[in-house]
Amino acid sequence: MIYPPGLWLLRAILLALALSAVPGVAGETADDLYQGAIGSLFDHSDPFFQGDSYGWPPNIIEHADGHLEDGYGGDPSSVQKFRHTARVASSHILPHTIEQAYAWLDPDGATVIYLVFDAPSAASDYLEIRIRDAMFEARYWTNPLLTGSQISWNVVEAVIHATPGQASVGDVVAAVVDVRVVGVDDRGRQFSNHLEGPIKPVLQAQAPRHYGRRAPVEFD
Repeated sequence: MIYPPGLWLLRAILLALALSAVPGVAGETADDLYQGAIGSLFDHSDPFFQGDSYGWPPNIIEHADGHLEDGYGGDPSSVQKFRHTARVASSHILPHTIEQAYAWLDPDGATVIYLVFDAPSAASDYLEIRIRDAMFEARYWTNPLLTGSQISWNVVEAVIHATPGQASVGDVVAAVVDVRVVGVDDRGRQFSNHLEGPIKPVLQAQAPRHYGRRAPVEFD
């Protein structure tokens, strides 16, 4: 995702201060599922869909003289650039652009699952979209990394555009998302986010390792 140097860390600090340390785990309300019909009217001529771009992971800072710094304090010499699979604007805490999205086939063989992955931050955010036939389901949740606060999120509005038809593993599955969510934590504090933009992950045969709505997501 795109942050000016150091702002990803500032966002983590701000979110940690906003949430405080409240016992619990990331959670969601029973009515957090949003369902709707997919649209197929999006601009395939968008330059994002026409070519690939690459960037450093969010914790890697490239200085003007070209040397790299790991914001976590690690050794950046072995870090590789990754292909941008999303250009999704997020308004959560500090406005920024999410550059990571993933997609895989559900075991039923007919459902494509998208994941827009917003990290690192004090609370990594996940937008999950499941598409089958011409219908979609959308969920949003938070997995706190630096806090234990429980936030219940609701998707209040979602418009999803995607290419209809059955995709095969290895295909680029392009889509455009426009999703609004609201949330409340254990102490009654309110949050909101608006995620909007194109995604183009390559469809995988299975979910990432340790994928779960209440567990960290790890990617090979």
